[in-house]
Amino acid sequence: MNKHNRKALMMKRALLRLKGGKGSVLFFIIAIMSVMIVLASAVYYSTVSARKQVEIEYGDEQSYQSAIALNNIISDYITKKPNSDFVKTIAGMKTNGETIVSTSADGIEGFSELAPGLGDYKITVTKVADGAEEGSKVVRITTDVTVNGEKSTISTVGEFKVKEEAYNFDRFFTSTGYAPNDVYMSGMDITSTMYLDNEYSQVGGEQGGSGINLYSEIIAAGTLKLNNAPINSSKSNNPIDLTVGNNLYLSKAAGDGLNLQGGTLRVGGSVAQLSNCFPFRRGNMYYIMGDYYGACASTEADLTDMICVDGDFVVFGNMKYSGKLYINGNVYVDKSHNQGLISNQMYVGGNIYFSPGFGNMENYVKHITFVDSDGSKHTYSNLTDAKASGRVVECASAITLTLDEKATITDLKESIDDIKAVNGNGGYTYVWPSQEKLCDNIDDVKAEINRKIGDPKYINWNIESRFKNGETLKEATNIEYKFVDYKAEHVVTFSAKDKTEYVMGNIKFPINYDNFGIIFDTDAGGGTYKDIYVYLKPNCEYYEENGQEKYRAEDPTKYNCFMWNPPKGSSYVGEKNNNPFHVFVKGKGSLILVLPDGVKYVANWQSYVGHIAIYEKITGKTVTAANSLDAIGAFGGIKGKINDILINDKTSKKNACFTDEFINETGDSGTKTYVHNNVFLVTIDKNAAMNFQPQQNMFAGFIYAPYMTFEASSEGGQAGMLGGMIVSDYTMKETSNTYMCTIPYDYYDRFVTAGANEAQKEEERLKYMEKLMAESGCTTTIGSSVAKSWRVYGYN
Repeated sequence: MNKHNRKALMMKRALLRLKGGKGSVLFFIIAIMSVMIVLASAVYYSTVSARKQVEIEYGDEQSYQSAIALNNIISDYITKKPNSDFVKTIAGMKTNGETIVSTSADGIEGFSELAPGLGDYKITVTKVADGAEEGSKVVRITTDVTVNGEKSTISTVGEFKVKEEAYNFDRFFTSTGYAPNDVYMSGMDITSTMYLDNEYSQVGGEQGGSGINLYSEIIAAGTLKLNNAPINSSKSNNPIDLTVGNNLYLSKAAGDGLNLQGGTLRVGGSVAQLSNCFPFRRGNMYYIMGDYYGACASTEADLTDMICVDGDFVVFGNMKYSGKLYINGNVYVDKSHNQGLISNQMYVGGNIYFSPGFGNMENYVKHITFVDSDGSKHTYSNLTDAKASGRVVECASAITLTLDEKATITDLKESIDDIKAVNGNGGYTYVWPSQEKLCDNIDDVKAEINRKIGDPKYINWNIESRFKNGETLKEATNIEYKFVDYKAEHVVTFSAKDKTEYVMGNIKFPINYDNFGIIFDTDAGGGTYKDIYVYLKPNCEYYEENGQEKYRAEDPTKYNCFMWNPPKGSSYVGEKNNNPFHVFVKGKGSLILVLPDGVKYVANWQSYVGHIAIYEKITGKTVTAANSLDAIGAFGGIKGKINDILINDKTSKKNACFTDEFINETGDSGTKTYVHNNVFLVTIDKNAAMNFQPQQNMFAGFIYAPYMTFEASSEGGQAGMLGGMIVSDYTMKETSNTYMCTIPYDYYDRFVTAGANEAQKEEERLKYMEKLMAESGCTTTIGSSVAKSWRVYGYN
């Protein structure tokens, strides 16, 4: 009998017993009504405060469960899919009581595909009120599901944010994944969050010594491979997180292996430690939503370490691990695991499969606890003793896996699935100790992966509109300058006192034209500072076609590139150059470099682009018109000097900004150059390109080109960046290059609200780029997006 029918029958019998009580029924009814009024009031006030209410009416269990499932799907969908037509319709609701309806017949949004077997359904979304936060609405979601003629209804009320929000620029080493290209990069210092929204990313080169120094988090929406690189996070004193949406490969480790300093690894897919091993180091928390293929003989751990796996655990090679393992699925022991040791505690929800003739099993896997579906536990001292459980199974053939560089998790999974063995007594069972508060529960881990990956939207910052009427370039101050006396004059200055918009024209040099420079001084007079915008017209004179060197004037469409100091002879064709030229910004204002559509930016050899105070600090040389400028040199040699002027407290949001000492040194009581690295090289076009390959160039600023590929492959190496980039994808194969990530920051409260408290001011300082965009007077819109069917996590 349906449990609700049983309750109704019990209520009817109670009323009959009271019927002869002369007034008792009336008293009973009044009592019930009083309780209902109290409960109704409680629900009302609870709804007002928590914005959450649930109403249930169902016929049978199947339709009831389907109605709950559908209601949950809709709630998740509204939260995660702000760009869908369905959610945009909700966002457009103006009047309280306004509704939208979707049924299984119209198939809108494909909800039935998300939860097959729902039956016939009807979804009704009703606006209840505007939410407490801007862009949010309180709505009632009602789902009616009919299965086998039985109808159930679930109604919930909740507050949802339905306004599309743009990226807030707190992660400025980002690949947006707009173009379907992979990311490949070698050595770097990661000093602010690295975000990879590409299907596949590799960090670490094919050769050793890549040197990936983790001081901050890596978030990869797709599959990530850490290769041939020491992850020297022991240099950081703070916990570091690593979040991967799909699979994680660990291969050819050196140095410290993967040391998160007590941080957390969250992987939405599976983890594979490939050949030559990539060890986990002690003091970390690991959550793996798929399978774990562990092979590392040098993995260290202590009793506080914990690996929680929702899938299967495959032990092969000489894996050693002394932390705790929690495996919801099965455990497979490869036949090569004859010198390894799983020595602490391993909790298993499924079965343990091992190869025939495995030998002295008690030496290799110890302290096993099987967990039953009812939560009961059975502990054994070793694998031999555990055979009595009926959950230790000898396979019909040897378990053998090949984990060379070509191995994929798909191949490994198929190898395990092909194992022929007698079924054990166990099955998938949740064994994580989340109820004991020793780890997060699996739903919270998945939610955190979703949150971190998210679905950022990038702003189209149309700066070209400052310089163009349609396709025509407006009249502006063209930078035309001729250096005459190279012994007396090495720097030319353009000031915000005269103009804030410039178009790069031609700079002419004497015969010896190395180590000259240009200063953009943002001091506008009267204690004010303005931002300077520079439009980068193509200016390369030569291009190469079929091995022939040709003059660009013959056909200007052939080679559209921009260089600060383009080659002046046929011996330097296209991007081949060794003409150092430095570009400085001075003062509190920003320098914004605008790259037009179809133009390729090419950095100069041994050249510097950035704030004058940083250059003077790392070279020890004051910039004057009479002083010949030094080449920036190998970035590796100056990295220590840069570390000295950056904040080392990684627990703060201000974790990669300049120190107060350096700011004071360049401020009112110092050089009055007012250090920052708010230099922006910007293009929102899809046909522009950037090449930072030339050796020993340094860019101290930020590249904002969310649809464009960034390239910095070998041409001598020792290049560097002090800032960051938001690009579609990038290739950085040179192991000697160094990229030190920072964030745009309002060092001088240029855009901070007057009268705000210190906490509010700090939040606004961290939103410097957003404020700069708003102050620029240029059109800003939410940028284009592309479908990413490979995504498993994130609000896509």
